[in-house]
Amino acid sequence: MIFIPPAALLSLGRIVGFWLPVVSSARVDLVLIGVLGAVVTLASSRDIFANSALAAFVAASSIGMLVAIGYSRVRAVRATIGLLALSAPLTFAWFLFFSASAPVRVTNYVSGDGNATASERSIASRGARLAQRPRTVVLAVFDELPAHMLTNPQLRVDATRFPGFADFAEHSTWYRYASTVADETIYAVPAIISGRMPKQQTVAPIAAAYPDNLFDRLEKARYRLLVQEPVTLLCRNRACESEAVPGIGTLALDTAIVAGHVVLPNSIVRRYLPSIDQSYARFAEVPKSSARQQFAAWRSLADPDVAYKGRFLRALQFLERARATLRAYRGDAFIFVHIPLPHAPWEYLPDGSQYRLDPIDVPGLIGDTWISNASYPRAGRLRALYQLAAADLILTRLLGVLRETGRFDGALMAVTADHGAAYLPGANRRSITLTNFTDIASVPLLIKYPRQRRSRVSRAPARTIDVAPTLLAATGAPHDDLDGTPLQKVPQRLQVRVLASRARRFVVKAFNAFRREEDRRLRSWGRILGGGGWQRAVLATAPAALSTVVRSKTRIRRLTSCNVAVLDALWRRTSGRANRSTRTGTPPTRPSSGRRRRAETVGIVNLRFSGRCGGLQWIALAAGRRVLGAYPTYRFLESTHASLVVYGVSGPQASDGMRLMALLADGSVVELPAPDALVRGFRNEGR
Repeated sequence: MIFIPPAALLSLGRIVGFWLPVVSSARVDLVLIGVLGAVVTLASSRDIFANSALAAFVAASSIGMLVAIGYSRVRAVRATIGLLALSAPLTFAWFLFFSASAPVRVTNYVSGDGNATASERSIASRGARLAQRPRTVVLAVFDELPAHMLTNPQLRVDATRFPGFADFAEHSTWYRYASTVADETIYAVPAIISGRMPKQQTVAPIAAAYPDNLFDRLEKARYRLLVQEPVTLLCRNRACESEAVPGIGTLALDTAIVAGHVVLPNSIVRRYLPSIDQSYARFAEVPKSSARQQFAAWRSLADPDVAYKGRFLRALQFLERARATLRAYRGDAFIFVHIPLPHAPWEYLPDGSQYRLDPIDVPGLIGDTWISNASYPRAGRLRALYQLAAADLILTRLLGVLRETGRFDGALMAVTADHGAAYLPGANRRSITLTNFTDIASVPLLIKYPRQRRSRVSRAPARTIDVAPTLLAATGAPHDDLDGTPLQKVPQRLQVRVLASRARRFVVKAFNAFRREEDRRLRSWGRILGGGGWQRAVLATAPAALSTVVRSKTRIRRLTSCNVAVLDALWRRTSGRANRSTRTGTPPTRPSSGRRRRAETVGIVNLRFSGRCGGLQWIALAAGRRVLGAYPTYRFLESTHASLVVYGVSGPQASDGMRLMALLADGSVVELPAPDALVRGFRNEGR
C-alpha cells in the first residue's frame, strides 16, 4: 500500500506523457493528486456520510478538485503535500516497531546449526504479553481405535508394528486412562474440537452447531489453519481447506478489498464487499454460509462413499500440502487432521496397499453386532490391526513433515481417537453398553508438550474434551468457559460418562472400575497379540489346533469331498521403507522405531468351496510346518467361502510344500486339495 500504488501511478503518468505528447506528465500527476485527495477525503468522512454514498462521493470529488487546484497554483499547498510524502515511510516504521501488531513478528527461525527453532516474541492478547507460546499446534484424531491395540507385552507402544506411534510416544505424555465422551464420530469429533460435552439430541457436526470452537479461537489467536475434515464441517471458513500459500494475485485482491473497507462508505462496504473479519487471507473466498447451507454441505460429505473413499491417500496428500505450506510460511500454524483409520471397512494392509475381501467384507457381523462365534471378532480384530499399521504410516509422515520444517521440537502436538471399537462375541462393535464399555470408551491420548523429549505416563482421568482447553491454554487463548480442563490440572473424576448416540443417553461407569478393566485389557492384549511382528498376530487369532497339527509329524487326513471351486488371489510386494520416519536434524531414538524393514510378500486369497463342505470352520494356508494365514469360513448364497490375508512370507520359499488346511466342527484338522493356480501364483507373483 505504501510503495506499490504510488510507483504504479507515477509510472502511469510517465507512460501517458510519452505516448500522448499533448498531455504532459505534469498534468497527469495533477489529476492523480486530485484523485488521491478525494480518496483521503472518502476515508476521513466515512462516519459523516455513513448512510449516503452519493453525498460522500460528491464531497470527496469537490475536495479532490480543490486539492489539485491548490497544488497547481498555491506554493504553500504544494510544499505541504511534499512534506506529507514523508508520512509513508514513517507510518511503515511505526507499524512494524511501535504499533499493537509489532509483537506478532517472529524472528530467529534458523539457529546456527541450520535447524529451525521456536524462539519468538510474545503475543499481545487482552493487554497481556504471552511469552513462548508454541509456534506450531497439531491435533491428529484417529477413528475406532481402542488404546490397548497399540500396546506390547511390556505395556508400551508396540514399536515393531507401529514405529510412528512408538516414535511419538518417546517424546510425549501418555494418558493411559483417557476416555471418549461419545461412541459415534459425528458427536465425538465435535466434542474434541469444541471442548464441550455432547448433547442428548441430534446435532449435526457443523460450525453453526458448535460456534466458537477450537478453530475459531486459534484463528483469532493468529494461527494459520491447515485442516482436513473428512467427516465433519466444524471449520466455517474456506481458508481451513486451502493449504497452499496465497500467491501475488491473492495478495493484490486482498489488499484491494482491505483498502475498500478503509476508504469506501459503509453502505457500499456492507452491500458489495466481502467480510474481512472471518480470516486473514482470501477474503473473496470466505462464504457467509448459513446453518442450512452448512448442513447441506455436510450431508453430501457424510456419505460413506465420499468420506472413506481413498482416505489413506487423501491423508498423505494433505500432509504433502501442509509440508509445502510450512516450508513457505514462517508464522504460527495449527494443523488438524482427522484420519478415519482403522475404522471399518477394513481394506488396508500394513504397507498401505489396498484390498477388499469379497463377497462379504466383514464376516460375522449382523448389522454392527458380532455373532456369538468368537472366531469372527478375532479375525476382524486382526484386520483392524493391519489397518492400524497403515494409519501408523500417516502418523510417521506427519512427524517427518514437522521435523523437516524444523517445527517438531517446539510443537504442541496431541494424538488421540474419537472412540474405540469392540471385538467381543455377541457384543455391538460400536454402540456403547456396559458390556463393551471399556472397549468403546478407551482411546489413546498422547500429548507432546513443547520441547518435551522424554516419555511420561499419566494415570489422570483424562477425557477427550480436555484436548481443546489444553491447546488453548498453551496458546493464551480463552478456555475457561469450556467443559473440559487443561490436562496439566485435571480434577479427580469419579465417573466416566459416554453418550450412547443412538439411544440418546449417557452410559456411566465408575472411574476405578473403568481403570481396572482397562488394565486387564492392556495385559490381555499385550500377552495375546502385542509385539512379535505380524506372524505372531496371525497365529494368535487362529485356533491353536491348526498350528499344533501343522507343526506335528502326524499324518493328516485328506478331505476329497470338498474342493476349491473358485480362486481369486492378489499378491503385493511391500516396501522395505514403509514405516521409516524422517528424522531431519534430530538424533535417532530406539532402533526399533525407525529401522528399515525387509520387503516381504502379502497375499490376499479369496476361496469358494463346492461339494460337501458344511463342516468347515476355519481355513488355513500352510507351508511346511508353518501356518501362513488363517480365517474362519462363512456362508453366502448357499456356498462356503473363506478369505485369507497372508502377510510377511517369501513366495518362492513358501510355495514348496504348500497345503490348504481346514478345521472341522468336531475339532479335527484335515487337508484340502490345494489348487495348482494357488501354488503357481504364490511362486511367480509373490517374487
